[in-house]
Amino acid sequence: MSEFFREPNREKLREILRGYDGEYDNLDFKQAWIDQAKLAKHVLAFANSGGGVVIFGVSEESDNTLSISGLDELFDKSDLSVSEYLPAEAEDIFSVEEYNYSSAEWNEIEESIFQVLFIEDRPQLLPIISEKGAEGRIERDSIYVRKNTKSEKANQKDIERLIDRRVREQLQSESRDLRNDLSQLNALYDFKNQTMTQLFNSGLKFGRLMSSEKDGFERYVESRIGLKKDQIDDLLGVQ
Repeated sequence: MSEFFREPNREKLREILRGYDGEYDNLDFKQAWIDQAKLAKHVLAFANSGGGVVIFGVSEESDNTLSISGLDELFDKSDLSVSEYLPAEAEDIFSVEEYNYSSAEWNEIEESIFQVLFIEDRPQLLPIISEKGAEGRIERDSIYVRKNTKSEKANQKDIERLIDRRVREQLQSESRDLRNDLSQLNALYDFKNQTMTQLFNSGLKFGRLMSSEKDGFERYVESRIGLKKDQIDDLLGVQ
């Protein structure tokens, strides 16, 4: 499943359909495209639960087996209105791909077409809240999550977990940024103390440079060091 999400293709979809043996929170099946407001609720739930996939053209039976018939016709992606229910920063969190099995790769899916809705995992946006409501289908200003293959409103503990995940992602991101900034600062000092001297003393490789040009370049490197220090101070909250 994770491989299909990272690199979706016809072969991996075929293997998911062939090897499906139960219910998964990050996977859902629909015989046909559903009401856009209801679909938006599923998109929000998946987005708040680590991402997921909805496969259209397949239905799941009560015994967890799949009924695979394919779609009668492709849904026009330009008619998707799911984004209306999402906040602006999450409007592009989903995408749709099409898969056509015209050759006899597996009798069950021969001459069948499917569409797959991919919902990304973006922990930096959590929790993602519905922007718009539709009576009986989705509530405005609500948070949905996946629970036992269902899309349901989040409770207090769910919301706390979402916020905790966002905070942890932010801390990890800042830690990565700090390591990157410190590495860059170290490189600037190295350039100032060693590389720059070699640069201006190497007549063979760089030619002779006026002393004024060297002074100007030194001032430039010093200014970059100052700016990088300021960035690190801002990241650490140091005044």
